[in-house]
Amino acid sequence: MLKSPGMNKRRWLLWILIASFGWLVISRFNEIENLAETLSRGIWLWVLVAAAFQVIYYVAQVRVYQVSFSLVQVKSGLLELIPVLLGSMFINAVAPSGGTAGVALFVDDAVQRGQSAARATAGTLLAVVGIYGGFGPYLLAALLYLQSQGLLS
Repeated sequence: MLKSPGMNKRRWLLWILIASFGWLVISRFNEIENLAETLSRGIWLWVLVAAAFQVIYYVAQVRVYQVSFSLVQVKSGLLELIPVLLGSMFINAVAPSGGTAGVALFVDDAVQRGQSAARATAGTLLAVVGIYGGFGPYLLAALLYLQSQGLLS
């Protein structure tokens, strides 16, 4: 059975990602210990409420990508984009690049599903602009509030 060259590259990429994950865990071990200690002392009801809000946030973020893809006529489903979003967040944590390293995962996923790479790139960038643009007014309001209270230096 012949292996395609792309499959070999993907295997190397998988091993690089696994090694990066190991490095991330080792380099942030103190933070992981602090998190475990905080969770063990926390009130579990509030921990579950926080986890539920986190899940809602991720689903909303995936929905933004799905709507952006539909605007550029790239077909995508909510459930198929969740792993891509989580992988994108991991890539952005391992290789910080202003949140743009994960864009490649969305484009690659769309191409794997037979969609246009150019349209997927446009849709992904539209989603990123939408997410940051949606956050902008909240940030501006918070900065103005801090300024009015004399707490912004």
